[in-house]
Amino acid sequence: MKVIINHIAINDLRSIHCYYRKNVNKEIADNIINDIQQIIESLKDLPDRGGYVNELLEQGNRRYREIHYNTYRIIYRVTDTVNIMLVADSRRDFRSILEERGFLS
Repeated sequence: MKVIINHIAINDLRSIHCYYRKNVNKEIADNIINDIQQIIESLKDLPDRGGYVNELLEQGNRRYREIHYNTYRIIYRVTDTVNIMLVADSRRDFRSILEERGFLS
């Protein structure tokens, strides 16, 4: 199955890379992004392995799934492709992130 990372999730990855490059170092930033990208690419073989997003499941929404890398939550939707929608640190107020991005009403 094909995996597509939407433009918003690409910006999320850029922001994560920028943060680690600025606050730690470029090598760590590169490694984190490479690890996240490997996990994302692995979804092409087992797209349904991620669990449902709890904040969305509370509203009966089973359209989105998530997988994790360290503290990052990777939100995606499976249709005829795997669509990566969001990559964010789980230590943030995730409900607010989902509201801002239009996942919650």
